[in-house]
Amino acid sequence: MDVQGAIIERLSGQSLPQIMRQHIFDPLGMEDTSFFIAPRKRHRLVTLYLKMGDAPLTPIANPLQPDSESEPRLAMGGSGLFSTAYDYARFAQMLLNGGELDGEHIVSAQAVRAQMTNRLPNDLLETRFVAEHQKFRPGFGFGYNGVLFTDPELAGMPVCKGTYHWDGAAGTWFWVDSENDLLFVGMTQFLSYTALPLKATSQMLMGEAID
Repeated sequence: MDVQGAIIERLSGQSLPQIMRQHIFDPLGMEDTSFFIAPRKRHRLVTLYLKMGDAPLTPIANPLQPDSESEPRLAMGGSGLFSTAYDYARFAQMLLNGGELDGEHIVSAQAVRAQMTNRLPNDLLETRFVAEHQKFRPGFGFGYNGVLFTDPELAGMPVCKGTYHWDGAAGTWFWVDSENDLLFVGMTQFLSYTALPLKATSQMLMGEAID
């Protein structure tokens, strides 16, 4: 994703923040999504915590962007955005709608379908490898910049086929389920590799509620 960001800048001749603001954030009304926090919004920035094993929650500075009020010299395609649950839901709804929202056309329906199509071969998924918080396995693959369930029963999750999702390092996650016209956005604010599996738990609970 970081390489994609660099490619976009080279092709467009603009910075990644400019491109994202012009073609995604402004059209979708994502007023609180940016690579930095405006001074007038500083009071709304939540505290980030670190959680390791049984240790207590420890407030920490953002390791990816310690200076939250200045635009980064190098904006990355795979990390660094500040946002809100509302803005994230606007983006998720655009995906769920096939690339548009409230009359604003962001990408083509064909591009969204390509994004949510598995790109990993079955023999690789059979190895059942882990990448950060993602547990790749039969029935659980990778599209463009996100993971998806190609066979929920085989993957062992009560979601619908084609459910597409991703999570962030600091305890954020979302998914879109086209079959049920459903989106979900979850946001906590702590870094941890021993945290409870909130995404999987929320998917289990939502699956039970739908049934």
